[in-house]
Amino acid sequence: MGYRDFFDDLLKDDLKSLYVFYGEEEYMKKLMLTKAKQKIINAEIDLYETKDKNPNYDEIYSAVSMFPFASDKRLIIVHNSEFFFSAKCTKAKLDKFLEAHSNNNSVVTILLAKSIDKRKTAYKTLSKGAKFVDFMRLEPAELKSFVVKKITEAGYKIKEDALRYFIENSEYLISDSEMKLFEVEKTLEVITSSVEDKIIDRQTVALYVDKSVENNVFKWREAVVLGNTKSAFIYLDKLILAKEPPIKLIYMVNQLLSDLLNIKFLMKKNLGASEIARIMKSRDFIVKNNIAILRKIPEDKLLKMFKLSLDADDMMKMGGVDGLTVLQKLICQISI
Repeated sequence: MGYRDFFDDLLKDDLKSLYVFYGEEEYMKKLMLTKAKQKIINAEIDLYETKDKNPNYDEIYSAVSMFPFASDKRLIIVHNSEFFFSAKCTKAKLDKFLEAHSNNNSVVTILLAKSIDKRKTAYKTLSKGAKFVDFMRLEPAELKSFVVKKITEAGYKIKEDALRYFIENSEYLISDSEMKLFEVEKTLEVITSSVEDKIIDRQTVALYVDKSVENNVFKWREAVVLGNTKSAFIYLDKLILAKEPPIKLIYMVNQLLSDLLNIKFLMKKNLGASEIARIMKSRDFIVKNNIAILRKIPEDKLLKMFKLSLDADDMMKMGGVDGLTVLQKLICQISI
């Protein structure tokens, strides 16, 4: 089930006694926890919430077994509940925990986990009595509704073409991007703070979203060099959609590979990152990141990649071959 199913349970007063929240969208988890607190309990005394890195099973079990004082139900929230899915939590303990929730109408327990391995015994055992709620990334239509809601709440309006531009060019819809709803919200706050007439147009959105596009360029070329084929193709699709010219993208790959070779040469002279950064007129954190990349690539493969990239650059400049095709071929060649 998804977060909308849990929210429906809340609205209908049809709550189960045990839920497991998992998935990457922490913003929606936090929102649903807030809704649950508002709906279920009338006083703090009926809330047990632990954020300990290593929550105590016996304490949690005891909290589940207690009756509510000022509400119809007690609400138990366990952050960092990975313990329940580890080898330390025996099947006997899981069975006991499930039994405490069986036909128990006086408690709602929510376990929060980063991810779930459905092949393991813990999932198979808990799923007999718990409802698993997957907090996935929002779909495009859901993201659109989220953006409109946040902008409206701030007292602004957004033009349709500006909204479409934001959705199409945001990193959020890239499955493995680091951008989540918290970052989307912050971006929207920056955009609204820069508008004086309460109407957000496409040009204003582009000032901020294009920074994400530029960031995608760096993530894309790193994925290419490391042979992360899936990520490389995902970012390439976004960049082409954002109308980034292929000739610029191949230049960025060549630049990274050239920098890596120069750093490799200077490291052989036993120079540290700061000294290398000074010689290359770069920044320490950039050099350190490139050194981390170098550790994952054998020197002979680095030289081979540089040759492939230069050949792709020549092919693109000669014309006659679509630039996108050249980039796609390069990604495949490097991943071999």
